[in-house]
Amino acid sequence: MAEDEVSHRRRMELEVLDIEKKRMELTFNSHAQGRILGFIIAGTCTIAATYGLVAGANPWLVAAFISLPVASIIKAVVGEPRDRKDQEKKDMGEAK
Repeated sequence: MAEDEVSHRRRMELEVLDIEKKRMELTFNSHAQGRILGFIIAGTCTIAATYGLVAGANPWLVAAFISLPVASIIKAVVGEPRDRKDQEKKDMGEAK
């Protein structure tokens, strides 16, 4: 009886570890996709702003295309650690 309980507990722990491993892989993939998409958006906006300067577009339009990637980069650099800490606290609260 005790051996059955131990083997069941081990199986459950292995299942939990597999689920956690899959969650980590999906999180990593999500972050990688976000970085790629952010790079594409920032590059596109920068190219559009450069083209606008060369073509003589409205300065407000050029400023909008430049401010979008700059604001996104600032938010990513400044805002991310706080978001991570909040998420870690939330995860720790769920684990208890």
